[in-house]
Amino acid sequence: MRFAIVGSGRCGTSLLRGLMNKHPQIWVHDETHWLPRMYEYAGLGRCRTEALVHIFCHTTHTNGRRVVPIEDVELTRLFEKTPVITVREFADRVGEYVAVQQGKTHLG
Repeated sequence: MRFAIVGSGRCGTSLLRGLMNKHPQIWVHDETHWLPRMYEYAGLGRCRTEALVHIFCHTTHTNGRRVVPIEDVELTRLFEKTPVITVREFADRVGEYVAVQQGKTHLG
């Protein structure tokens, strides 16, 4: 099951995400500021995976912390056999990977 939480600043989405991540089967992406940047670059079509990896790795929180807890080596391995991909496929694969690493079955 996949779902999305959408909101504006200071509306409670971080609280909701935190509460949902406490569920034993649900993992929800933290801030996804990388998604609009990826869609701006690639739109709905396919593009070079390395370009999306670059955007993903260079989009951080204001404190410099990565938005998803995944190391460069893991990220490279995750996409090493996928030269082109859509933004949706990229986000799904990263989310599914992190969810599995945390023992969760549902992705938001």
